Amino acid sequence: IIGDWLKERGVRDRLVLSTKVFYAIAEGPNDRSLSRRHIMQAVDGSLRRLQTDYLDLYVIMEPDPSTPIDETLEAMNDLMHAGKVRHIGASNITAPQLREALAASDRLGVHRYQSVQNGYSLLDRAIEDEVLPLAERERMAVTPFSPTSGGLLTGKYRFGERPPAGSRVDLRPKPYQHLMNKRTFEAIDALRAAAAKRGLDTGTLALAWVLSHPAVTSALIGPRTVEQFKPWLDAVDVHLTQDEREAVASRMEAAPA
Repeated sequence: IIGDWLKERGVRDRLVLSTKVFYAIAEGPNDRSLSRRHIMQAVDGSLRRLQTDYLDLYVIMEPDPSTPIDETLEAMNDLMHAGKVRHIGASNITAPQLREALAASDRLGVHRYQSVQNGYSLLDRAIEDEVLPLAERERMAVTPFSPTSGGLLTGKYRFGERPPAGSRVDLRPKPYQHLMNKRTFEAIDALRAAAAKRGLDTGTLALAWVLSHPAVTSALIGPRTVEQFKPWLDAVDVHLTQDEREAVASRMEAAPA
């Protein structure tokens, strides 16, 4: 679908096109991993489906303990030299794993990961401890996913009620089960009040909070309708200072348990 759209519109050169590699593309035992074989097959499949001859960013979905890091990095480096990939990145990676990958790249003399893509939101701030500072020091792009924690921070869910049919939490509840508690929803109520005070949609403020971190380059969003997209678009024009970011976070943390 995306490949057809790109071909019809003729806008490929105006877009940053990215995809990931790790999980199965077929049913064979070697059709998932970060092995050289799988990476080479996967990128060719992505290029074919997207009807393009290069990707702007190619991201490992997560580190692969079954494949030597050297093999993965050398394969990604070869893709860059072949012109199939312009930049490479890593997702769902810890700070120790990222340090190991960067050191391995330097030792091998190959291209480093140039972006990090981990979860980050007002309800998931784990990367602030090590990953964000490391990415800043290494001058890496940071493109967080789930900036509204599966839509929880849009305020559309209600404590004790079933998620709306077809919503992300309804279709894929497991990643968000630990957040479905009264404490979370009290914090979301506090965010809703902070957004209303600014005349903003709740989700707009949540996304703006992520985008306003100085280390964050952009964020991944997943709207399925134009109506869902508008609050995300509005967030681009909302710039929070560090003090304002801290005030929003503190207001949520201070919500009654």
